[in-house]
Amino acid sequence: MGRASTVLVVGPTFLDSIYGGLPSMPELGQEVYGDGHLLTVGGFAITAIGLARLGVKTLLATAIGDDLFGNFIEERLTREGVSTRALQRLCGRPTNSTTAFVYQGDRGFISYRGAELPESELVARWEESRGAPLNHISHLHIGLREDPGILQVLQRARKHSVITFLTCGWDGVELYGHREDALKTILGSTNYFLCNQKEAVALTGQSNLKSAIQALFAYGCHPVITLGSEGALTLDENQRTIQQPAIQVDFVDPTGAGDSFAAGFIAGQWLGWSIDDSMRLGVVCGSLSTQALGGTEGFPRSLEDVLAYIPSHDSIPE
Repeated sequence: MGRASTVLVVGPTFLDSIYGGLPSMPELGQEVYGDGHLLTVGGFAITAIGLARLGVKTLLATAIGDDLFGNFIEERLTREGVSTRALQRLCGRPTNSTTAFVYQGDRGFISYRGAELPESELVARWEESRGAPLNHISHLHIGLREDPGILQVLQRARKHSVITFLTCGWDGVELYGHREDALKTILGSTNYFLCNQKEAVALTGQSNLKSAIQALFAYGCHPVITLGSEGALTLDENQRTIQQPAIQVDFVDPTGAGDSFAAGFIAGQWLGWSIDDSMRLGVVCGSLSTQALGGTEGFPRSLEDVLAYIPSHDSIPE
């Protein structure tokens, strides 16, 4: 893929306040102190920043409020080299925020949903401001959420030969887990579908991962499933399993590991790598991201930082 091509990332962004090293979970009326805290960006900003660090020309279409948190997010994106030309500031609306805590290898969240727009509206506002922006977009990363316009966005992207990566969270499972026909239509309009093992099984109604990934493949997309500490897997065009194991790291926080995996996988595809090597890049990025609080502090600072983990690509592409 030509280095002038752009990846458009579309979805909600959060201001994350993350606490680590808790001695116990607080009961009501009780206060506990952790030994670590980080104020950072969350949501789709994690993937956008990861892509930019890997050398990918990245544009983030998201909504923020006209407040201190919104300023923080915009400044961080700019500093990381992510284009904010598609950023939408919503007057009078607070920016999305999350308080997260890491405890005994897992985490919990308390979130506030503030300044958001449907993904299709984010894309439409960007298109309206730029004329015909999809002519300059090579890859599109977008979330499966409650948005009636998502199908039209995917179909329009395909018309412009844009490679699409649709990602799913638990809200997508709750929306489409009982709507098989709608799910088939949407997944049949994307190139790749990214989710974790639990989401894949619940979304398809299957009893195990093998049946779930085969069902997703039959819907017409290329499913890529993350497995936490076991890495990730997909199917090749002949439905043979391809699995990449995770790498051993000093684990701190799993927050944003899936978003970091997506950044690595998409970057591999943007670079023209094989599915296998793209998955390896995704797994390495996802694994390394868990070495620090948040989704970006442990993420590699450059593509060169991860090439040692990928023997088939031991130098920076020209």
